[in-house]
Amino acid sequence: ASEMSLNPNLLQNPKLYGDPQERKAAGGVRDWAGAFELQPSADKLGEFLMSLLGTVATDQPDFGGAPLVFRHRFTPVDNNGQHPMYTVFGDRQAEQKKYGGTAVGQMAFTFPVDGRISMSADLMAKTEAAGAALTPDFASDLEDLLFSDCTVEVAGVASSLVRQAAVTVNGNAVRRRILAASRDAQDIVHGPLMVSGSFLLYYEDGTERTKFVGDSTSSLPIKAEGQLIQAAQKASLILEMPLIKYSAGPVEEVDGILVQNFSFGAYRDPVTGYSVRATLINKETAY
Repeated sequence: ASEMSLNPNLLQNPKLYGDPQERKAAGGVRDWAGAFELQPSADKLGEFLMSLLGTVATDQPDFGGAPLVFRHRFTPVDNNGQHPMYTVFGDRQAEQKKYGGTAVGQMAFTFPVDGRISMSADLMAKTEAAGAALTPDFASDLEDLLFSDCTVEVAGVASSLVRQAAVTVNGNAVRRRILAASRDAQDIVHGPLMVSGSFLLYYEDGTERTKFVGDSTSSLPIKAEGQLIQAAQKASLILEMPLIKYSAGPVEEVDGILVQNFSFGAYRDPVTGYSVRATLINKETAY
């Protein structure tokens, strides 16, 4: 589901006129915003990640054996540089609109134990204008990513204890406004990147809880590998967080089994230089 909407931020009239009725409000700044929700395949996330994180490096993991397969690694842009923006088109049958200068402010990923992986994205746009009728392209030869495609490493070791996980990447985007005879934002800029998440870990030992109690760090790569594209290369989404610290870790019960419910923040790792890296493996040549 998706929709772009307007908050007109009406300016109420504070003057007193000797009766209890309010006078006409004036139009305030216009905030165009929307939310996209989808069950992603490995070829439907690139533009979202590019807008949110800002940079991408593309190579081919097996040029000789799988020349159709490309690997795209998205990382946070240095020094809060400019993030790419896109034009989003909306066709509601009765009318068509386009939203210029659209940026992704936040993405949230959910990795369930028994369903489809899901992604939601919060969008901010500068303007709305009339758009032309569209012929949407829903085609993809890559299947949606599922729970059965997922593996998780905790502290560099493949884990057989993670029940489910969730990751949120927040770019803290804000609208930049100037006095320019316009109600719309002049630009959208990203602020400090904040990465947080949670996962349920079956309580078979206290290794991660010891790190939580001792204020130590860990790491958390989450990999979803789908269908084969070519040779041994699979359509994939990989989220790597090389340095995480736990903010909570209560012991709970799920289906009569003890689990540890860890909440965490991911921080810039001095070795890799990033707090989060998102990798897509698909047949797209570039973003």
